[in-house]
Amino acid sequence: MTVVHIELTDEHLHQVVDTIWGSMLGLAAVPVPADQVGPASEGVTLTGSIQISGSWHGEVRLHCDRDAARAMAAAMFGMPPEELESGEIRDAVGELTNMTGGSIKALLPGEGMLGLPTVVEGADHLVQVAGTRLLVEASFLCDGSVVGVSVYEVAGKP
Repeated sequence: MTVVHIELTDEHLHQVVDTIWGSMLGLAAVPVPADQVGPASEGVTLTGSIQISGSWHGEVRLHCDRDAARAMAAAMFGMPPEELESGEIRDAVGELTNMTGGSIKALLPGEGMLGLPTVVEGADHLVQVAGTRLLVEASFLCDGSVVGVSVYEVAGKP
């Protein structure tokens, strides 16, 4: 079996996020250096994740606080933030995770399939896929809140 290793950089993530947030949401997503990202916010956070399989196996995650998720959902659905329901906010995070995963998949060599996005919401949660390692991550300031995007690689998978 041949193991495919990929080279993704935070610049790749910047390009993907800038394109999606700008074209789909009309929002700026400004890269934030890792040393300027504060501790994780307390309260409700949302994590969207999506699996990529094929020539390369891994996962793309999007992580944000409830305020960022609400702002992105309002932009996506063209609704005032206060009118959004929890399901619409989770749907927006799932769709942004799907679009981000699809854009990352397009950068990969060979064939690949995208799974279905999963969104976890809560005050103190950890999302972990066994046997993965962090490949690259980047943070962005979007409408006053930090949004993180991470790509994990399944270790030893062809």
